[in-house]
Amino acid sequence: MFLLKEKTVPRKLGREEIGKLKALYGIRRGPEYFFSLLHAVRELGLSAEEKEDLGLIYVSHLGPVHQVRKYVDDLLSFPPEECSPALFSHSVFNAPTAFLTQHLSLHGPSLCLCGFRDLVEASVLSAYAWLETSCCARVLLLCSDEESEISSKITELTGLKLFPSTHLLLLGEKGADEKSLPASPRLLIEKINRQIREEK
Repeated sequence: MFLLKEKTVPRKLGREEIGKLKALYGIRRGPEYFFSLLHAVRELGLSAEEKEDLGLIYVSHLGPVHQVRKYVDDLLSFPPEECSPALFSHSVFNAPTAFLTQHLSLHGPSLCLCGFRDLVEASVLSAYAWLETSCCARVLLLCSDEESEISSKITELTGLKLFPSTHLLLLGEKGADEKSLPASPRLLIEKINRQIREEK
């Protein structure tokens, strides 16, 4: 397994930047968090070749937590048939994965991993398994948490360290050039965990 590219991108995105992404991809609406993920992938700068046979693993402790809260609030206030189907769709944990694969035209395997423990380990080992079994030629690991009142409260109560920014790593079964770094799963897990701990 080789580390082909990596980048850390701040989560927050302004309305003007979101407007540009909507125009560029012909998107009518979507949660701000989803647009921040789309922006982050664009910042990584994937070539057309790198997008071919590309698997996507979205890693998040809480998923689209703000959308989940909004939908649950609606369920408590209105009958289920009066709640927004679009809001429900955006509240599903793997919704960001579907949003990215649709608008980036990714046709490889995709996976959403959510939970409080061993997320980085699970994502790296999944990517390694995909590459070792030739399930795809490259895997994009996208580690990100949505900032919200709920995520802040969970951090306060549990001390859980959420992803402060969006971390992206492009992994491949082969090195693209001499700059590609061989990466064992263990060393890659340590590297990502260290970046998360050190980030302010």
